[in-house]
Amino acid sequence: MSGTFFVLAATMALAFKGIFASLVFQQGLGVSELVTLRFAISLPCFVVICLIGWKSRSHIKARHVPGLAALSLLFLASTYADAYAVKYLGAGLSRMILFLFPLFIMIFDAVKEKQWPSKRRIIVFVTAYVGIGIMILGKGIDVITTQMMIGIFCAMAAAITYGSFLRLNQHMLKEVRPQAVNAQVALVATVFSLVFEGPNLDFGPLNEDAMIYMLLLAIVATVIPFWLMLEGMRRTGAATAALIAMIGPAITLAAAVIILDEEFVAIQMVGFGLIMLAMGYLQGRKVS
Repeated sequence: MSGTFFVLAATMALAFKGIFASLVFQQGLGVSELVTLRFAISLPCFVVICLIGWKSRSHIKARHVPGLAALSLLFLASTYADAYAVKYLGAGLSRMILFLFPLFIMIFDAVKEKQWPSKRRIIVFVTAYVGIGIMILGKGIDVITTQMMIGIFCAMAAAITYGSFLRLNQHMLKEVRPQAVNAQVALVATVFSLVFEGPNLDFGPLNEDAMIYMLLLAIVATVIPFWLMLEGMRRTGAATAALIAMIGPAITLAAAVIILDEEFVAIQMVGFGLIMLAMGYLQGRKVS
């Protein structure tokens, strides 16, 4: 099979992460319970993937511990923030804000290099934020509630922490294989949730439907796309894979409308188009 097939399959699976999370929330489960179960279910799978792909570069050495600890905390923070964003904003809008994470990587790089981004990149930045502003305000400012503001803040926090995670992850993967990194991140996330939130977790609403959605979230939208994306990137390259993966937000938006009955007006689709245009330009520049 071609690398394009693997990347497309991974993108489609990842696109349903917010959908499955929304369905879990509809069953009455909270954010802490969702995050804890997601990692607890996916952890054994990541460990198996790690053992299958075990090579010399998979070994985690003492010098890697600080970086892996930082990765784990960043990913955990991003996961919690994203879950709250989905709960308060819905799967569609929260995914579009999270999709802005490359802009924050661009800012991080500019700060590191101690120079302003190019004019073209500033235009991209402005275009993307005009797009997200249109999507947020498309139904009128009177629909903005306190809950929605919390969701927007959480979605932005998720984008920032996820961008930080990817930038640090890029450095760590020079010495440690991604299988080992993700197994360790899942382990830390699970332990953290159980130790610090265990006494307060309420699994009372965990009925049969909720468990099915949790399994879909943890396996179909977490573990499987991780392996598929790695295999796809190995065959096509990271830059090409990133371009293909840009269809993800469109899939999420369509699924949110069809499955969750989320509503978007025409002007919000204009905002969606601006965001896709801006992010497409950024990814296209990487390929060229």
